[in-house]
Amino acid sequence: MEAQIQPRQGLPHHSNMGAPATPGWRREVFALDEGEVVITLPNRLPADIIEDVEAWLEIVARKLRRMAAPPQNADLGEGSQSVAA
Repeated sequence: MEAQIQPRQGLPHHSNMGAPATPGWRREVFALDEGEVVITLPNRLPADIIEDVEAWLEIVARKLRRMAAPPQNADLGEGSQSVAA
């Protein structure tokens, strides 16, 4: 599993700076204008665990998209009423 992440132009690239001093662990930091995204993981993971982490990261990505989406009724103007089905 080799994920290729292409940061948006103008954003800093990810790094492992500030890695924890704990031997056997790695810290990946993706710096954004809004803050840092940090993942701490063991240096070695078996293939089946990597698949589990990959599935979890997809769930995290879905949550992030939901957080960024406008509220469902954002298009309703003032005085508009929604009709329940």
